[in-house]
Amino acid sequence: MFKSYKIKGAEMSRSIIVSIVLLIFLGLNTGCSQKFFAGHKEQLGFTAPNSNVVTTGNGKVIGTASSTTIYPLGATLAMPSFSAALKEEAHQDALKGTDGDFLINADVMQGYTVIPLLLVTIITSTIEVEGQPAKVSEIGKQKLN
Repeated sequence: MFKSYKIKGAEMSRSIIVSIVLLIFLGLNTGCSQKFFAGHKEQLGFTAPNSNVVTTGNGKVIGTASSTTIYPLGATLAMPSFSAALKEEAHQDALKGTDGDFLINADVMQGYTVIPLLLVTIITSTIEVEGQPAKVSEIGKQKLN
């Protein structure tokens, strides 16, 4: 009913290598990515009280920042980290190339990618900030309509 097949040594080694390469490839392609809306901020950055704020006319700008952390074996419940420094880095990236000091009407998106491997878990956290660059034109004399 069942035929038995004889496999030579070289063919066996080749099939084992192909199987291992296939498992590694599948392991590297398994992961989870998630991106979500983290909030709308009227203003990202500090302005002095009683100051006039004007937009720079650059339109909306986008800035991103990411960090990657490698957790050792056993840290399968590790969570992504969205630090204030990472948010500030995205904020500064958005302002790069503009003459703005801060962003107004900004939307903040956060995302992460988790790649579980055999011995480590790799987590990449990403923050994306989109908003209108603005600057302070005058401090102390508020224009009232």
